[in-house]
Amino acid sequence: MRRRRRKRKKRRGRRRKRKRRRKKRRKKRRKKRRKKRRKKRRKKRRKKRKRRRERRRGKVNYVHCSRSC
Repeated sequence: MRRRRRKRKKRRGRRRKRKRRRKKRRKKRRKKRRKKRRKKRRKKRRKKRKRRRERRRGKVNYVHCSRSC
């Protein structure tokens, strides 16, 4: 006696595939040593910028200028 195989009906439409999630292993993080940053003095740069702005406007102040800026 032969067994009859049941035919599967094909479903119409999109079937969502279920993704199997892999368990992620946590990486052990090393403690970073923070570098000490030295404070930068911005005064000179600001002065140069001011002088440049003044020169562009046609104002030249030679009193404060020690070298040709």
